[in-house]
Amino acid sequence: MSIFRTMNSYKNLIQDGIERSVDVIEDIHLTLSDVVLGRDGLSVERKLHDSQVTGVYQVVRELNQQVGVSASVLLGSLEAS
Repeated sequence: MSIFRTMNSYKNLIQDGIERSVDVIEDIHLTLSDVVLGRDGLSVERKLHDSQVTGVYQVVRELNQQVGVSASVLLGSLEAS
C-alpha cells in the first residue's frame, strides 16, 4: 500500500471520528437543554434554541466534509506528481 493510500485511510478515519463526535456532542447539547429549557417542544424559546443548535452542528459537519474533500484533492495531487 502506498503512503498516499495510507494517508487517505487515516484521513477517512479522522473524518469519520469527527462526524461521530459531532453527532454525540449535539445529542448531549440537546439533552442538557431539556433540563434547562424543559421538555416542552412547543415553546418559542425551545424551537429557536433547537433550530440554532442544529444549524451550528450542521455547519461543523459541512466544514468537516469540505476539509475531507480538500485533503483528498491534495493527496491525489501529491500522488500524481
